[in-house]
Amino acid sequence: MNDSVCLMAVGDVMLSGNRGTGEMIRSRGPSYPFEKIRPVVEHADVIFGNLETPLSVRGSASGKQDPHITFRAAPEAAQGLKFFGFDVVSLANNHMNDYGEHALLDTVRILREHGIACAGAGSGSAEAHREVVLERNGVTIAFLAYDAFVNVDTRPASRRAAGVALFDRRRAAREIARVRRRSDIVVVSMHWGLDFTEYPVPFQMEYAREMIDRGAHAIVGHHPHLLQGIERYRRGIIAYSLGDFVFDEAGRDTCVLRIDLSKRGVEAVDVIPARITAGLQTEPLAGSEAAAVRQKIDALSAAYAVYDPATAGRMFDDWIWTNLNVFKTSRNRYALGNLCSPRVIRRMIARLAGKAGKPFHRRSAAR
Repeated sequence: MNDSVCLMAVGDVMLSGNRGTGEMIRSRGPSYPFEKIRPVVEHADVIFGNLETPLSVRGSASGKQDPHITFRAAPEAAQGLKFFGFDVVSLANNHMNDYGEHALLDTVRILREHGIACAGAGSGSAEAHREVVLERNGVTIAFLAYDAFVNVDTRPASRRAAGVALFDRRRAAREIARVRRRSDIVVVSMHWGLDFTEYPVPFQMEYAREMIDRGAHAIVGHHPHLLQGIERYRRGIIAYSLGDFVFDEAGRDTCVLRIDLSKRGVEAVDVIPARITAGLQTEPLAGSEAAAVRQKIDALSAAYAVYDPATAGRMFDDWIWTNLNVFKTSRNRYALGNLCSPRVIRRMIARLAGKAGKPFHRRSAAR
């Protein structure tokens, strides 16, 4: 029996009506952003991505967040997701609460009506943390999704309220171990890291490896908007960021990550380079352009073996600053929890003692 399964994963899919991709969808149809890249995934058994936009006509923005980075797409945009072939998407990201609880619940319903499963958000904590399980060629693949980056409007799912599955290290470890006992393969989606950076924050690497140790086979990351490196760790694969897949960022490099799986685990990994065109369509690259993207990913991947201390320190300072800014703006409890962690306290003590160098401040706002 052939138990080979081809999983293809992509990064952030942003379809918001107040941005360029939304304008293109209105003028050219929901499938337009995906038309050039669709042939690349035709033979995939499972297609996964991160949906960065709630789908709804309901809800309202809080007004606390920059309107330019407050997202909502028309329900018809789901037709484009169906056209591309998504089987499952993550909703565990910092934009799923942008238009409140009703818009989030509409998103879950609309996706299901289009035959697309979703992980990482729901009507309550139980649904948000529930795995999605698919079976292909006799192999069961479970998907979990967590958000580890918050905007001012990001809200956790609870017993009484809809929201996203915010990342908690201990809970994630328990859930991965539980799901692994019931499934052949476990894929964990992580919305994490910092905007417009090519490196993960150092402790992301610690968390990712820990999740592999607990039973995950693949960690699929997104949020930084740029491609980052890919790490092979033990029997698993860690893609720290797959970048923007559909976004109004013309000229940005992206990729489709192909992971060949079996009941034995990860058999092979490949990267299919792509780029967002001036017309805001994602298209595959070939020749020297494709080779350049592959070489860049290889170079970033190699850097993780010896993470430069200065780079690591800047990334950590940037992460602290980002959470501090979110908490000052919104009193977000998750951001406060990040700031109260022992590693942050130690870093701040070192800074006060003059041992951590100058702080690093980002030029770009959170996205």
